[in-house]
Formats: sequence, structure tokens, C-alpha cells
Amino acid sequence: MNEHRLNILMTFFLSVILVFSSCEPDHTINSNQTAIIIKADDLGNMTPNWEKFIAKSMENNVPVSIGIIAKNMTSASTKTKVRELSQTRNTAGQLSFQFWNHGYDHSRINNIEEFKTPDLAYQVEHIKLAQEFFKDSLSIDCDTFSTPYNESSNITSEALKSFPEIKIWMCYQHTEKQFHTSWPNPYFNKITAGIYQILLDIKCEAVFHIPIENVKMFLNNNKHLPYLIIQIHPNTWGDKDFEDYQLMIDYLKNKKMIFMTPQQYFKFFKNA
Repeated sequence: MNEHRLNILMTFFLSVILVFSSCEPDHTINSNQTAIIIKADDLGNMTPNWEKFIAKSMENNVPVSIGIIAKNMTSASTKTKVRELSQTRNTAGQLSFQFWNHGYDHSRINNIEEFKTPDLAYQVEHIKLAQEFFKDSLSIDCDTFSTPYNESSNITSEALKSFPEIKIWMCYQHTEKQFHTSWPNPYFNKITAGIYQILLDIKCEAVFHIPIENVKMFLNNNKHLPYLIIQIHPNTWGDKDFEDYQLMIDYLKNKKMIFMTPQQYFKFFKNA
């Protein structure tokens, strides 16, 4: 075999190895399983509470998603930490964390939230600033979005059209009436490999604590759900809330639920 052909073969095998090494393990959801998506809001700079939440999630091998407020992340050490965490894998080989766009400044001015404004240019600019922050400061290609205060408008649908890289939109069912949009939702729509974007409902949420009783009630009243998003705010927690977080994880594991980030859940459908 001549040297040229040998080099071609070596290049081919190396590319195959790189492709497979970059893939996450296959996620298989049984018919009696619900995908649990933990949505932790409002990360700016790292605090002891955020560090404790991240450590506890890693101890439990639970992948979680964390929403970043771009303007509030000013610390160089936090940016370095987020870059490292975005590449961290758990014992199952899955990425442990997904960071997503939670707005540029999480503003509320005269009771008008950042994405409740009727100004299309304003919304586009704020998504753009946050997306650029992810790419330039965190080296992350962000594909997931959820609004501050769980408030958006029909204008937000239009604004997102300028960002085709955003594939996943998480909306809170009680305050964001986005179900009429063209974004398919696994609750109502069959998701196939050809789908390029999805909308996910937030069903259980709490601002100052863990909604553990709401989670139990919701799962007991709704059998064989495709997924459940649990929205939390770890920076507001006390010791009792961290204890409840562990209790909730134990309860969900005992119920044979599977934990995923929004990105992992979307990839499950794309690879199905």
C-alpha cells in the first residue's frame, strides 16, 4: 500500500473516531417513563447557592439545564466555570449541564418584562445580544430559549425567526399562550427526525422553593407523560430547599423517570 493511500485511510478512521467520540450515549425512553427536564433559572455570577446546586446535581448524576442572564454574568471566573461545566459528563457519559438563553438583562420596566414589549426590534436585539454573549464569551452555541418572568408575546415568535439556531423554546403554560404557533410540542404533536424546532411546556414551577408536592400531584394525575419540565430558582434556596431537591430527585428516580436536558430530549427525537 503506497503512502498516499495509507494517509487517506488513516484520515478516514480518525474522522470516524472523532464523530463517535463526540456523540452522547443513546437515550432510550420506555413507554412507562417520563423525561424529567430540570430548568434552573437566573444564573448571573456564581454564588455559593449555585455552586451547591451544581455539585448536588453532579453527585446524583442528574443532567440539568441552567438559564443564563447574559448581562449579569460579569465575572471572568464564572465564565470560565460555565465553559468547563458545559463540557462536563456524568458517569453515564452524558453531558451534565446545558446552558440556555434566559434573556439579555431580565428587565422589568414599568411592569413590562423584557419579552412582553410589543417592539419587535427591541426583542430581536436582546436575543441577539444574549446569543452573541454565549458564542463570544462562553464558547457555547446556544440552541434553547426561555423568557424572563415566563412572559412573552406573539412578537416573540416573530423575533425568534431571526435566530434559526434556536431549536427549543420553553414556555410556561399559565402565562405564555404560545401553543398556536408553528412550533410543534411533544404533548400534542408527533415529533419526527424531520422536525427542526420544538416548544416545551413548563408544568411545575416555584420561585422560592422546590415544588415537590406539585410534582408528585402532577405525575399522579397524568400517567405516561412524554416529559415534565420543573422550573426552579436555586439562588433563592435555603437548607430545607436543598434537602427537598434531594428528596425530589430520589422520588423521581424511584418512579423510574429519566433525566434529560432540553437539548438531550430534542436529540432523542432527532435520533429516533
